[in-house]
Amino acid sequence: MSAAAAGAVGYAVVLVMNFVIARRHVFASHGSWRGQLVRFGLVQSGVRSAEYGAFLLLVYTGRQSYVFAIIVVAAVSFLLKFALYRGYVFGHRGGAAA
Repeated sequence: MSAAAAGAVGYAVVLVMNFVIARRHVFASHGSWRGQLVRFGLVQSGVRSAEYGAFLLLVYTGRQSYVFAIIVVAAVSFLLKFALYRGYVFGHRGGAAA
């Protein structure tokens, strides 16, 4: 398996594990897992794109250091994803938010 394929498989496994753990243990959701999985994928795609864009803006336009940009983007992303998971992904349409 190529390094690119191995990386893609590893990333997919981590996303599935993240979904299952968040659904079962963090938010204790009992809603439709299919709808939640779709919303989870939308949030992941949108937030990851925004992370990359924010990182580029901080480093190239804002002339911030790589380390500073990573820390700021990761912290904001964590808070944003938690809010979206709680309110939109797992607390939506019958899911119980913790």
